[in-house]
Amino acid sequence: MKKISHNFNLAALLNHKRFSNLASLACLGVALGLAGCSASADEDGADPSSDGVDPGADGADGADDMGGVIAATITSVDGNLAFMPADIVIKAGDTVQFVNSETHNALEVSGETYGARGVDPIPNGFEVDFGQTGTVTFDQPGRFFFVCTPHVSLNMIGTITVE
Repeated sequence: MKKISHNFNLAALLNHKRFSNLASLACLGVALGLAGCSASADEDGADPSSDGVDPGADGADGADDMGGVIAATITSVDGNLAFMPADIVIKAGDTVQFVNSETHNALEVSGETYGARGVDPIPNGFEVDFGQTGTVTFDQPGRFFFVCTPHVSLNMIGTITVE
């Protein structure tokens, strides 16, 4: 599989004499949009991910370390108290990549804990730690809930619906 890189020199582009201020702002918005992406636990507390978390996955080529395709990426960024995206829909068997900043984690909780904005993990649920990148494969249909432990009271929460 060929690895694709999205590197470009934004500073050189913004400093180009023919590049207007409006175009600079638009380009900056697109560049920031490319940098971002969020996720889960089952309502009844069932284990949603039989394969668990692969904390060493880098996903740079669109695949996890096991060769599976990453269907969605959920990102947390320092200074922003939200997963991006916060809610996703995927198919059974899909893999989700979590990319956490140093101040955010992603912890799977039950629907009840999610609703109460609690942080009690479900047994055998996933957790991608602070500053880590990890993948979770969802083999069973259902709705899964996840929170950022220190920021759950500020509604840093998310869901993954597996069809």
